Amino acid sequence: LEKLPEADAACEKLYKLGRERIEIKGRLDATRYNLAAICQTWAGIRTRLKADPGQTQKILAEAIELLRDIRKHPLVDPADPTPPPRPFEVCSQLHSALLQPAAAELKARRTEPAAIAFNEVQSTADEILAEVGKGAGGTAGLDAQKIGMVRTFFLTNRDLATSGKANLLVRTGKVDEAVPLYQSMVESRRAARNANREDRNLADQMIRQLANFGQYLLRAERGAEAAVPLSEAVLIGEEMVAQDPEYLPAKRVLGTAQYYLATAHQLQQQNNEALAMFERSRLNRVAILAAGESVASQVDLMLSQAQLGLQADCETLIQKLSALDVQNPDLRIDVARSLCLLADSSAEPAAKEQLRQRCLAELQRAVAEGLQDSWIIQPQLDFRGVRNMPEFALILQQMQKAQTQDNK
Repeated sequence: LEKLPEADAACEKLYKLGRERIEIKGRLDATRYNLAAICQTWAGIRTRLKADPGQTQKILAEAIELLRDIRKHPLVDPADPTPPPRPFEVCSQLHSALLQPAAAELKARRTEPAAIAFNEVQSTADEILAEVGKGAGGTAGLDAQKIGMVRTFFLTNRDLATSGKANLLVRTGKVDEAVPLYQSMVESRRAARNANREDRNLADQMIRQLANFGQYLLRAERGAEAAVPLSEAVLIGEEMVAQDPEYLPAKRVLGTAQYYLATAHQLQQQNNEALAMFERSRLNRVAILAAGESVASQVDLMLSQAQLGLQADCETLIQKLSALDVQNPDLRIDVARSLCLLADSSAEPAAKEQLRQRCLAELQRAVAEGLQDSWIIQPQLDFRGVRNMPEFALILQQMQKAQTQDNK
């Protein structure tokens, strides 16, 4: 119902009750697990409220420590009617609490805490998978199907952490070290999919991870290498859409894979192939928007239109999205990307300059709304038209200064 302040107040009351329950019943697995779940829910609500990030992080850190403590020091009262959480359930919650801030730390360029979180997810996933393989880890009494679901869940989390570590390496300029991690993650996803070809979720995950691999290679301007995973992602996406043309999630991930494969062609100066693939991406995104309007679907279509130089259609979405009264730096960046791409395709010098100035104004707006990570825009291929402008360099300096102050 979007009643976030009321939800925040309710979670605060639940938090106090959870702490009281620990004082009354002791640090049982069930009481600690309950409080950790409350903390995670509360942190998510506070994040959406854009409340004090320091306090939100403190709440999430408490959840992480509670879950770690359960794993290290389990305590069960046989007389307590509340059943204790199973070991794999505790680890599942721990992964959820670790992956959320790890992504935020990565975005804020705090690489050390992000790496620590990714490593912990990997190591604990391996531990649980080993226990599950022995019939332990809380899986005793579960049927084969549920045990298979537990295994799939932790294999997926392990691959997400591997992908996160690879993303971190690319961000720090260590692309060659990142590639083997991406490849091992892709092989793991491929094995999972081959074991159950009927599972659309596994196919969806495969496309997303291949596309992520390709996008990060594009950031390093390795177009030929990026085209390999992106081509596979497009192929799988086309198979999914052919099997069920009405399945919108497949069209969405396919549209993304097609867009970045077109970018890979563009980077290699394969212009005809790029234009054809951008058009295929646009058509999928038109269908997605027609099925249900959302900001994300409008952004996707806007970018495809900009790549194809469809100025009138693209301007309509630019105006609509720019007018949204929200604090959303990512949205501002996407509008700026579209403006820069339109400038690249403009043959009129005055119009080209005007579009580039509008692009820079949107980037400045993104910084004002909280953008601090210069890596998000510095290697972004869509900003090639403004990279050498002094205003762009000034925006990067502002972001780096803000990031330095925030880290202090």
